[in-house]
Amino acid sequence: MKTDKGTQKTAKGSYLNLKSWDFTQVEANDDVLPGEMTAAYVKVPTPVAAVAGPLIGMVFLIFLPFMGIVGFLGFIAFRIYAGFRALGRTMAQGVVYRRQPGRAPPRGSRPRCPVEASAPPRRG
Repeated sequence: MKTDKGTQKTAKGSYLNLKSWDFTQVEANDDVLPGEMTAAYVKVPTPVAAVAGPLIGMVFLIFLPFMGIVGFLGFIAFRIYAGFRALGRTMAQGVVYRRQPGRAPPRGSRPRCPVEASAPPRRG
């Protein structure tokens, strides 16, 4: 399959941009294709373009609502998952003690330093 590049002179006819899937109509012979040099075009026979264009539009029109519904359900599922995850973290914080340097330990806790715990009592 022969591909033509953007800014290249081509014969008249219908061309399909392979990157953006746009149909481009070239009206005269030796006319220039739009786009940059990196854009690739394929010449499409006119009857195929006349049938494929509306068919692609119809498929898009039919499946667009389904894509919206799936996206919305995915968003709702993500928010429910994030809510349960945050709820789990909140509940676990009451059970797990996290040591924070510079703050007083909770009441009734023992000193953590083994030297202070094993030091002999002072006389005096």
